[in-house]
Amino acid sequence: MFGALWSPRTSSDPEAAAYIGPTGSAWDGFVQTKTGDGFGLVAADIRMVPGSPAPPAPGHAVTAVAWKGAPAATVGLYNVPAYEAALAAEHAGKLQVSVDVVAGPGASMAEARRLNMVAEAARYDDAVRTEPAKLSNWYMRGAQHFRAGMDAEAIRDFSHYIEKGGETGPDAWKLGVAYTDRAVAAARLGRKQDAQGFLQESFEFDGKDRFRDLFRRACAAAVAEPDDAILEGFEQSAREWAQTDWAPSRVASAYGYAAGRVRDTDPRRFQAYVDKAVVFIGQAIQNGLKEPWWFSDWPESRLILDDPRIQKMHVGLELDQFLPIKAARRGDARAARQELEKFLQSGADAQEKLWIEAITATFLGDDERALERVEARIAGTPDVDNLRFSARFGRSPWLRSPSPRHIPTAPGLTPIAPSRCSCGEHRASIPTGPKSTTGNC
Repeated sequence: MFGALWSPRTSSDPEAAAYIGPTGSAWDGFVQTKTGDGFGLVAADIRMVPGSPAPPAPGHAVTAVAWKGAPAATVGLYNVPAYEAALAAEHAGKLQVSVDVVAGPGASMAEARRLNMVAEAARYDDAVRTEPAKLSNWYMRGAQHFRAGMDAEAIRDFSHYIEKGGETGPDAWKLGVAYTDRAVAAARLGRKQDAQGFLQESFEFDGKDRFRDLFRRACAAAVAEPDDAILEGFEQSAREWAQTDWAPSRVASAYGYAAGRVRDTDPRRFQAYVDKAVVFIGQAIQNGLKEPWWFSDWPESRLILDDPRIQKMHVGLELDQFLPIKAARRGDARAARQELEKFLQSGADAQEKLWIEAITATFLGDDERALERVEARIAGTPDVDNLRFSARFGRSPWLRSPSPRHIPTAPGLTPIAPSRCSCGEHRASIPTGPKSTTGNC
Protein backbone atom coordinates (compact mmCIF):
# COMPACT_ATOMS: atom_id res chain seq x y z
CA MET A 1 0.00 0.00 0.00
CA PHE A 2 1.39 3.40 -0.98
CA GLY A 3 0.16 6.84 -0.01
CA ALA A 4 1.06 10.43 -0.80
CA LEU A 5 0.71 13.56 1.29
CA TRP A 6 0.83 17.13 0.08
CA SER A 7 -0.60 20.46 1.15
CA PRO A 8 -1.54 23.61 -0.79
CA ARG A 9 0.91 26.48 -0.58
CA THR A 10 -1.93 28.96 0.04
CA SER A 11 -5.66 28.82 0.67
CA SER A 12 -6.28 30.09 -2.86
CA ASP A 13 -4.54 27.20 -4.58
CA PRO A 14 -6.64 25.68 -7.40
CA GLU A 15 -8.48 22.37 -7.50
CA ALA A 16 -6.06 19.43 -7.42
CA ALA A 17 -6.09 15.89 -8.76
CA ALA A 18 -3.63 13.11 -7.97
CA TYR A 19 -2.37 9.88 -9.50
CA ILE A 20 -0.68 7.05 -7.60
CA GLY A 21 0.14 3.95 -9.62
CA PRO A 22 2.36 2.32 -12.23
CA THR A 23 3.71 3.91 -15.37
CA GLY A 24 2.26 2.78 -18.68
CA SER A 25 -1.24 3.03 -20.11
CA ALA A 26 -2.94 3.98 -16.82
CA TRP A 27 -0.55 6.87 -16.29
CA ASP A 28 -0.81 8.00 -19.91
CA GLY A 29 -4.60 7.92 -19.67
CA PHE A 30 -4.59 10.05 -16.51
CA VAL A 31 -2.42 12.70 -18.16
CA GLN A 32 -4.56 12.82 -21.32
CA THR A 33 -7.83 12.97 -19.40
CA LYS A 34 -6.74 15.65 -16.98
CA THR A 35 -5.14 17.72 -19.71
CA GLY A 36 -8.45 17.63 -21.56
CA ASP A 37 -10.23 18.79 -18.40
CA GLY A 38 -7.99 21.80 -18.06
CA PHE A 39 -5.52 20.45 -15.51
CA GLY A 40 -1.78 20.94 -15.70
CA LEU A 41 0.80 18.63 -14.17
CA VAL A 42 2.70 20.42 -11.40
CA ALA A 43 4.61 17.57 -9.74
CA ALA A 44 5.51 13.96 -10.38
CA ASP A 45 7.62 11.61 -8.30
CA ILE A 46 8.80 8.50 -10.18
CA ARG A 47 10.38 5.63 -8.26
CA MET A 48 11.74 2.20 -9.02
CA VAL A 49 9.59 -0.43 -7.31
CA PRO A 50 11.16 -3.87 -6.63
CA GLY A 51 7.99 -5.86 -7.23
CA SER A 52 5.77 -5.53 -4.18
CA PRO A 53 3.46 -4.40 -2.86
CA ALA A 54 2.70 -2.18 -5.90
CA PRO A 55 2.93 -2.52 -8.80
CA PRO A 56 2.78 -6.34 -8.84
CA ALA A 57 5.85 -6.57 -11.09
CA PRO A 58 9.15 -4.69 -10.85
CA GLY A 59 9.00 -1.36 -12.62
CA HIS A 60 8.33 2.35 -12.07
CA ALA A 61 5.56 3.85 -9.95
CA VAL A 62 4.32 7.44 -10.23
CA THR A 63 2.88 9.78 -7.63
CA ALA A 64 1.70 12.95 -9.37
CA VAL A 65 -0.32 16.11 -8.71
CA ALA A 66 -2.21 18.18 -11.29
CA TRP A 67 -3.79 21.59 -10.70
CA LYS A 68 -6.82 23.02 -12.46
CA GLY A 69 -5.83 25.82 -14.81
CA ALA A 70 -2.11 25.36 -14.24
CA PRO A 71 0.21 25.35 -17.25
CA ALA A 72 2.01 22.09 -17.93
CA ALA A 73 5.04 21.86 -15.70
CA THR A 74 8.53 20.73 -16.47
CA VAL A 75 9.07 17.49 -14.60
CA GLY A 76 12.60 16.31 -13.92
CA LEU A 77 14.27 13.59 -11.93
CA TYR A 78 17.08 14.88 -9.72
CA ASN A 79 19.27 13.61 -6.94
CA VAL A 80 19.47 16.02 -4.01
CA PRO A 81 22.73 17.88 -4.89
CA ALA A 82 21.67 18.36 -8.51
CA TYR A 83 18.23 19.61 -7.49
CA GLU A 84 19.70 22.10 -5.04
CA ALA A 85 22.01 23.37 -7.77
CA ALA A 86 19.07 23.77 -10.19
CA LEU A 87 17.18 25.91 -7.66
CA ALA A 88 19.95 28.48 -7.93
CA ALA A 89 20.10 28.27 -11.73
CA GLU A 90 17.46 27.26 -14.30
CA HIS A 91 14.70 26.85 -11.69
CA ALA A 92 15.40 30.04 -9.77
CA GLY A 93 12.19 31.88 -8.92
CA LYS A 94 9.91 29.11 -10.19
CA LEU A 95 7.19 27.45 -8.16
CA GLN A 96 8.52 24.16 -6.82
CA VAL A 97 6.21 21.31 -5.81
CA SER A 98 7.54 18.00 -4.59
CA VAL A 99 5.66 14.83 -3.68
CA ASP A 100 7.13 12.09 -1.50
CA VAL A 101 5.76 8.55 -1.60
CA VAL A 102 6.21 6.12 1.29
CA ALA A 103 5.05 2.61 2.06
CA GLY A 104 2.02 2.68 4.34
CA PRO A 105 2.72 0.62 7.48
CA GLY A 106 0.55 -2.25 8.61
CA ALA A 107 -0.62 -2.78 12.16
CA SER A 108 2.86 -4.06 13.02
CA MET A 109 6.15 -4.85 11.33
CA ALA A 110 5.24 -8.54 11.41
CA GLU A 111 1.96 -7.81 9.65
CA ALA A 112 3.72 -5.61 7.09
CA ARG A 113 6.10 -8.48 6.31
CA ARG A 114 3.19 -10.88 5.99
CA LEU A 115 1.43 -8.54 3.55
CA ASN A 116 4.57 -8.44 1.42
CA MET A 117 4.50 -12.23 1.30
CA VAL A 118 0.82 -12.20 0.33
CA ALA A 119 1.67 -9.81 -2.50
CA GLU A 120 4.48 -12.10 -3.64
CA ALA A 121 2.11 -15.07 -3.62
CA ALA A 122 -0.32 -13.09 -5.78
CA ARG A 123 2.48 -12.38 -8.22
CA TYR A 124 3.08 -16.11 -8.56
CA ASP A 125 -0.65 -16.65 -9.15
CA ASP A 126 -0.09 -14.99 -12.51
CA ALA A 127 3.02 -17.09 -13.13
CA VAL A 128 1.15 -20.35 -12.41
CA ARG A 129 -1.69 -19.33 -14.73
CA THR A 130 0.72 -18.34 -17.48
CA GLU A 131 3.11 -21.30 -17.14
CA PRO A 132 1.35 -24.06 -15.17
CA ALA A 133 3.88 -26.67 -16.27
CA LYS A 134 6.77 -24.75 -14.74
CA LEU A 135 7.21 -26.38 -11.34
CA SER A 136 9.29 -23.55 -9.88
CA ASN A 137 6.18 -21.34 -10.05
CA TRP A 138 4.26 -23.80 -7.88
CA TYR A 139 7.10 -24.06 -5.39
CA MET A 140 7.57 -20.30 -5.09
CA ARG A 141 3.86 -19.67 -4.67
CA GLY A 142 3.68 -22.40 -2.04
CA ALA A 143 6.66 -20.95 -0.21
CA GLN A 144 5.11 -17.47 -0.07
CA HIS A 145 1.74 -18.87 1.01
CA PHE A 146 3.48 -20.84 3.75
CA ARG A 147 5.44 -17.84 5.02
CA ALA A 148 2.28 -15.74 5.01
CA GLY A 149 0.44 -18.34 7.07
CA MET A 150 -1.90 -19.27 4.19
CA ASP A 151 -1.47 -22.93 4.99
CA ALA A 152 -4.30 -24.50 2.97
CA GLU A 153 -2.98 -22.81 -0.17
CA ALA A 154 0.58 -23.85 0.71
CA ILE A 155 -0.47 -27.51 1.07
CA ARG A 156 -2.17 -27.36 -2.33
CA ASP A 157 0.90 -25.91 -4.06
CA PHE A 158 3.43 -28.16 -2.34
CA SER A 159 1.32 -31.27 -2.97
CA HIS A 160 1.24 -30.49 -6.69
CA TYR A 161 4.99 -29.89 -6.68
CA ILE A 162 5.64 -33.18 -4.85
CA GLU A 163 3.28 -35.19 -7.05
CA LYS A 164 5.09 -33.94 -10.15
CA GLY A 165 8.45 -35.03 -8.72
CA GLY A 166 9.89 -31.58 -8.03
CA GLU A 167 12.76 -29.99 -9.90
CA THR A 168 16.11 -31.50 -10.75
CA GLY A 169 19.68 -30.28 -10.91
CA PRO A 170 20.66 -27.31 -8.73
CA ASP A 171 17.06 -26.90 -7.53
CA ALA A 172 16.58 -30.50 -6.40
CA TRP A 173 16.81 -29.36 -2.75
CA LYS A 174 13.41 -27.69 -3.03
CA LEU A 175 11.61 -31.02 -2.94
CA GLY A 176 12.80 -31.75 0.59
CA VAL A 177 11.71 -28.28 1.72
CA ALA A 178 8.29 -28.83 0.13
CA TYR A 179 7.86 -32.06 2.08
CA THR A 180 8.85 -30.35 5.34
CA ASP A 181 6.77 -27.21 4.93
CA ARG A 182 3.69 -29.14 3.82
CA ALA A 183 3.77 -31.18 7.05
CA VAL A 184 4.24 -28.07 9.19
CA ALA A 185 1.41 -26.27 7.36
CA ALA A 186 -0.96 -29.14 8.12
CA ALA A 187 0.06 -29.10 11.79
CA ARG A 188 -0.47 -25.36 11.96
CA LEU A 189 -4.00 -25.84 10.62
CA GLY A 190 -4.72 -28.45 13.28
CA ARG A 191 -5.06 -31.23 10.69
CA LYS A 192 -3.32 -33.80 12.86
CA GLN A 193 -3.98 -36.85 10.68
CA ASP A 194 -2.74 -35.10 7.53
CA ALA A 195 0.29 -33.79 9.40
CA GLN A 196 1.22 -37.28 10.59
CA GLY A 197 0.80 -38.66 7.09
CA PHE A 198 2.94 -35.91 5.58
CA LEU A 199 5.61 -36.42 8.24
CA GLN A 200 5.78 -40.11 7.42
CA GLU A 201 6.04 -39.37 3.69
CA SER A 202 8.86 -36.93 4.44
CA PHE A 203 10.64 -39.56 6.53
CA GLU A 204 10.47 -42.07 3.68
CA PHE A 205 11.57 -39.46 1.14
CA ASP A 206 14.67 -38.64 3.19
CA GLY A 207 15.73 -42.25 3.51
CA LYS A 208 14.55 -42.34 7.13
CA ASP A 209 17.06 -39.73 8.21
CA ARG A 210 16.76 -39.42 11.99
CA PHE A 211 17.80 -35.80 12.45
CA ARG A 212 15.53 -34.45 9.75
CA ASP A 213 12.64 -36.43 11.15
CA LEU A 214 13.27 -35.04 14.64
CA PHE A 215 13.45 -31.54 13.22
CA ARG A 216 10.19 -31.82 11.31
CA ARG A 217 8.36 -33.30 14.27
CA ALA A 218 9.68 -30.63 16.63
CA CYS A 219 8.49 -27.89 14.25
CA ALA A 220 5.10 -29.54 13.72
CA ALA A 221 4.62 -29.81 17.47
CA ALA A 222 5.74 -26.21 17.97
CA VAL A 223 3.17 -24.72 15.58
CA ALA A 224 0.35 -26.86 16.97
CA GLU A 225 1.03 -26.27 20.67
CA PRO A 226 4.63 -25.79 21.83
CA ASP A 227 5.77 -28.56 24.15
CA ASP A 228 8.94 -27.70 26.05
CA ALA A 229 9.80 -31.37 26.50
CA ILE A 230 9.77 -31.95 22.72
CA LEU A 231 11.81 -28.81 22.04
CA GLU A 232 14.37 -29.63 24.72
CA GLY A 233 14.57 -33.20 23.47
CA PHE A 234 15.33 -31.97 19.96
CA GLU A 235 17.91 -29.54 21.37
CA GLN A 236 19.58 -32.44 23.20
CA SER A 237 19.61 -34.61 20.07
CA ALA A 238 21.24 -31.80 18.06
CA ARG A 239 24.33 -31.90 20.26
CA GLU A 240 25.46 -34.98 18.36
CA TRP A 241 26.22 -32.66 15.42
CA ALA A 242 27.51 -29.75 17.51
CA GLN A 243 30.33 -28.91 15.07
CA THR A 244 28.02 -28.11 12.16
CA ASP A 245 26.17 -24.94 11.23
CA TRP A 246 22.98 -26.76 10.24
CA ALA A 247 22.21 -28.44 13.59
CA PRO A 248 22.05 -25.25 15.73
CA SER A 249 20.30 -23.38 12.93
CA ARG A 250 17.57 -26.02 12.88
CA VAL A 251 17.23 -25.82 16.67
CA ALA A 252 16.84 -22.04 16.29
CA SER A 253 14.13 -22.61 13.68
CA ALA A 254 12.20 -24.92 16.00
CA TYR A 255 12.30 -22.33 18.78
CA GLY A 256 11.34 -19.68 16.23
CA TYR A 257 8.24 -21.66 15.29
CA ALA A 258 7.36 -21.98 18.97
CA ALA A 259 7.86 -18.24 19.54
CA GLY A 260 5.61 -17.42 16.62
CA ARG A 261 2.91 -19.70 17.99
CA VAL A 262 2.74 -18.00 21.43
CA ARG A 263 3.67 -14.47 20.40
CA ASP A 264 0.19 -13.02 20.97
CA THR A 265 -0.87 -15.22 23.89
CA ASP A 266 2.08 -15.78 26.23
CA PRO A 267 4.70 -12.99 26.33
CA ARG A 268 6.86 -14.81 28.86
CA ARG A 269 7.19 -17.98 26.78
CA PHE A 270 7.57 -15.91 23.63
CA GLN A 271 10.59 -14.14 25.06
CA ALA A 272 12.08 -17.38 26.38
CA TYR A 273 11.79 -19.00 22.94
CA VAL A 274 13.25 -15.94 21.21
CA ASP A 275 16.18 -16.00 23.64
CA LYS A 276 16.81 -19.63 22.73
CA ALA A 277 16.60 -18.84 19.02
CA VAL A 278 19.13 -16.02 19.42
CA VAL A 279 21.62 -18.31 21.15
CA PHE A 280 21.40 -21.02 18.50
CA ILE A 281 21.49 -18.60 15.56
CA GLY A 282 24.66 -17.17 17.05
CA GLN A 283 26.08 -20.67 17.40
CA ALA A 284 25.27 -21.46 13.77
CA ILE A 285 27.11 -18.32 12.65
CA GLN A 286 30.13 -19.21 14.77
CA ASN A 287 30.13 -22.66 13.18
CA GLY A 288 30.13 -21.27 9.65
CA LEU A 289 26.61 -20.20 8.67
CA LYS A 290 27.19 -17.58 5.98
CA GLU A 291 23.96 -17.35 4.03
CA PRO A 292 21.87 -14.26 4.95
CA TRP A 293 18.91 -15.70 3.01
CA TRP A 294 18.44 -18.10 5.92
CA PHE A 295 16.70 -15.37 7.88
CA SER A 296 14.18 -14.51 5.18
CA ASP A 297 13.79 -18.17 4.21
CA TRP A 298 12.80 -19.03 7.76
CA PRO A 299 8.98 -19.07 7.74
CA GLU A 300 8.44 -17.85 11.30
CA SER A 301 11.26 -15.31 11.20
CA ARG A 302 8.92 -12.45 10.38
CA LEU A 303 7.39 -12.83 13.85
CA ILE A 304 10.65 -12.46 15.77
CA LEU A 305 12.85 -10.37 13.47
CA ASP A 306 12.07 -7.27 15.49
CA ASP A 307 14.45 -8.53 18.16
CA PRO A 308 17.55 -6.29 17.80
CA ARG A 309 19.92 -9.21 18.44
CA ILE A 310 18.51 -11.12 15.48
CA GLN A 311 18.50 -7.99 13.33
CA LYS A 312 22.14 -7.38 14.12
CA MET A 313 23.19 -10.93 13.20
CA HIS A 314 21.15 -10.74 10.00
CA VAL A 315 22.72 -7.44 8.96
CA GLY A 316 26.15 -8.78 9.89
CA LEU A 317 25.77 -11.71 7.51
CA GLU A 318 24.49 -9.40 4.78
CA LEU A 319 27.53 -7.13 5.18
CA ASP A 320 29.97 -10.02 5.30
CA GLN A 321 28.97 -11.02 1.77
CA PHE A 322 31.32 -8.23 0.66
CA LEU A 323 35.00 -8.88 1.38
CA PRO A 324 36.05 -5.22 1.93
CA ILE A 325 33.32 -4.75 4.54
CA LYS A 326 34.00 -8.10 6.15
CA ALA A 327 37.68 -7.27 6.63
CA ALA A 328 36.88 -3.77 7.88
CA ARG A 329 34.36 -5.08 10.43
CA ARG A 330 37.07 -7.32 11.85
CA GLY A 331 39.60 -4.49 12.11
CA ASP A 332 41.90 -5.62 9.29
CA ALA A 333 42.41 -2.24 7.63
CA ARG A 334 45.07 -3.41 5.20
CA ALA A 335 43.01 -6.30 3.85
CA ALA A 336 39.91 -4.09 3.73
CA ARG A 337 41.63 -1.48 1.56
CA GLN A 338 43.13 -4.14 -0.71
CA GLU A 339 39.78 -5.82 -1.19
CA LEU A 340 38.07 -2.47 -1.72
CA GLU A 341 40.51 -1.56 -4.46
CA LYS A 342 39.81 -4.86 -6.21
CA PHE A 343 36.07 -4.34 -5.87
CA LEU A 344 36.16 -0.79 -7.25
CA GLN A 345 38.02 -2.10 -10.30
CA SER A 346 35.43 -4.81 -10.88
CA GLY A 347 32.39 -4.64 -13.13
CA ALA A 348 29.97 -4.14 -10.25
CA ASP A 349 27.14 -1.64 -10.52
CA ALA A 350 28.17 1.99 -9.83
CA GLN A 351 25.63 2.35 -7.03
CA GLU A 352 26.85 -0.83 -5.38
CA LYS A 353 30.44 0.43 -5.55
CA LEU A 354 29.39 3.64 -3.81
CA TRP A 355 27.63 1.71 -1.08
CA ILE A 356 30.51 -0.71 -0.48
CA GLU A 357 33.05 2.12 -0.43
CA ALA A 358 31.04 4.15 2.08
CA ILE A 359 30.35 1.27 4.46
CA THR A 360 33.96 0.02 4.32
CA ALA A 361 35.31 3.48 5.17
CA THR A 362 32.77 3.77 7.97
CA PHE A 363 33.87 0.55 9.64
CA LEU A 364 37.47 1.70 9.33
CA GLY A 365 36.49 4.73 11.39
CA ASP A 366 36.78 7.23 8.54
CA ASP A 367 33.19 8.46 8.87
CA GLU A 368 33.41 12.01 7.57
CA ARG A 369 35.63 11.12 4.67
CA ALA A 370 33.22 8.34 3.75
CA LEU A 371 30.25 10.69 3.69
CA GLU A 372 32.15 13.40 1.79
CA ARG A 373 33.21 10.87 -0.83
CA VAL A 374 29.70 9.55 -1.24
CA GLU A 375 28.20 13.03 -1.52
CA ALA A 376 30.82 14.03 -4.09
CA ARG A 377 30.16 10.96 -6.21
CA ILE A 378 26.37 11.15 -5.87
CA ALA A 379 26.38 14.52 -7.63
CA GLY A 380 25.98 13.90 -11.34
CA THR A 381 24.71 10.34 -10.93
CA PRO A 382 21.14 9.01 -11.04
CA ASP A 383 19.05 9.28 -7.87
CA VAL A 384 20.82 7.15 -5.26
CA ASP A 385 19.30 8.43 -2.04
CA ASN A 386 19.47 4.89 -0.65
CA LEU A 387 23.25 5.31 -0.49
CA ARG A 388 22.84 8.32 1.75
CA PHE A 389 20.79 6.15 4.13
CA SER A 390 23.30 3.31 3.90
CA ALA A 391 26.20 5.54 4.85
CA ARG A 392 24.41 6.83 7.91
CA PHE A 393 23.23 3.34 8.80
CA GLY A 394 26.79 2.06 8.66
CA ARG A 395 27.82 4.70 11.21
CA SER A 396 25.37 3.38 13.78
CA PRO A 397 27.07 2.20 16.98
CA TRP A 398 24.19 -0.30 17.25
CA LEU A 399 25.58 -2.03 14.18
CA ARG A 400 29.24 -1.74 15.06
CA SER A 401 29.31 -2.84 18.69
CA PRO A 402 29.88 -5.35 20.11
CA SER A 403 32.29 -7.11 17.81
CA PRO A 404 30.68 -9.67 15.45
CA ARG A 405 33.01 -12.23 17.03
CA HIS A 406 31.19 -11.94 20.36
CA ILE A 407 28.15 -14.13 19.76
CA PRO A 408 26.39 -16.16 22.49
CA THR A 409 27.16 -19.85 22.53
CA ALA A 410 24.57 -22.58 22.98
CA PRO A 411 25.24 -25.02 25.82
CA GLY A 412 26.64 -28.28 24.51
CA LEU A 413 27.32 -26.86 21.05
CA THR A 414 30.96 -25.83 21.21
CA PRO A 415 32.15 -24.62 17.82
CA ILE A 416 34.66 -26.89 16.11
CA ALA A 417 35.30 -26.85 12.38
CA PRO A 418 32.35 -25.79 10.21
CA SER A 419 31.17 -28.46 7.81
CA ARG A 420 30.07 -27.48 4.36
CA CYS A 421 27.76 -29.04 1.86
CA SER A 422 29.45 -31.14 -0.78
CA CYS A 423 27.50 -29.35 -3.51
CA GLY A 424 29.00 -25.99 -2.57
CA GLU A 425 25.68 -24.25 -3.15
CA HIS A 426 23.58 -22.14 -0.81
CA ARG A 427 21.75 -25.07 0.71
CA ALA A 428 24.93 -26.03 2.50
CA SER A 429 23.19 -26.03 5.85
CA ILE A 430 20.70 -28.80 5.09
CA PRO A 431 21.12 -31.38 7.85
CA THR A 432 21.88 -34.98 6.96
CA GLY A 433 21.77 -36.55 10.41
CA PRO A 434 24.11 -39.34 11.34
CA LYS A 435 25.03 -40.29 7.79
CA SER A 436 27.67 -37.66 7.21
CA THR A 437 29.32 -34.59 8.68
CA THR A 438 28.98 -32.72 5.42
CA GLY A 439 25.67 -31.76 3.87
CA ASN A 440 24.48 -33.44 0.73
CA CYS A 441 21.88 -31.65 -1.33
